[in-house]
Amino acid sequence: PVVNPCFVVKHWPKKTDALVKIDGKVLKDAKRFRQGFMRCHSGHLAKVIWFEMTSEKPVSVEIEPAD
Repeated sequence: PVVNPCFVVKHWPKKTDALVKIDGKVLKDAKRFRQGFMRCHSGHLAKVIWFEMTSEKPVSVEIEPAD
């Protein structure tokens, strides 16, 4: 099962937003999707992405820089 996943992507390029797709559909709802930045202990920038979601079946998650 999947419940409200959160991803930390190391070495994110600059301070760009993320484009997230779940089963091919782009997440846009600002109330159910959050993203931000943090510095890793090595000093590199990392992207933190959280979204509200529950699933009992496998899902496809795609994360890439938005432009």
